[in-house]
Amino acid sequence: MVIRETPSTSHRQMLVGGSHVSDSLKYNHTEQYAAQKAKRQGLGLIKFIGELFKLQMLTERIMHECVKKLENLEEEEIESLCKLLTTVGALLDTQKVHAHMDVYFSRMKKLTKSPNVNSRMQFMLQDITELRERKWIPRNLAAAPTTLAVHEAAVKNQEKV
Repeated sequence: MVIRETPSTSHRQMLVGGSHVSDSLKYNHTEQYAAQKAKRQGLGLIKFIGELFKLQMLTERIMHECVKKLENLEEEEIESLCKLLTTVGALLDTQKVHAHMDVYFSRMKKLTKSPNVNSRMQFMLQDITELRERKWIPRNLAAAPTTLAVHEAAVKNQEKV
């Protein structure tokens, strides 16, 4: 007995096959969402570690160990390293450990030129390097909103001149 393919069976097969595909897409979407959530949590944890250091609840030695562990080619680790150094770089970059920081930043400059690192990470590394060159003063600090009192004081200073 031969079953002929009719338009209705083709359509039915597409629907059945389509549900399998949609299940696969749902699984991939769920998996992607979980990966994004883990990444956000990891970056939040790095920020938390940095804030603990700023409150002097963690030592410099611990922070240097964190920096060393994050110096890899993995995208999440590069992003975490940049986030950590943005948070604690000014406090960590002291005269006492300036040589260690120079080593970290020379490695980071090499990473910016690596073909294995995507452009987003290269720019992130470049931004943190420039932040250090500016003595840890953010580029957009001047663009922050100011109060009316600040503007009035600036006008008074200009009138005195």
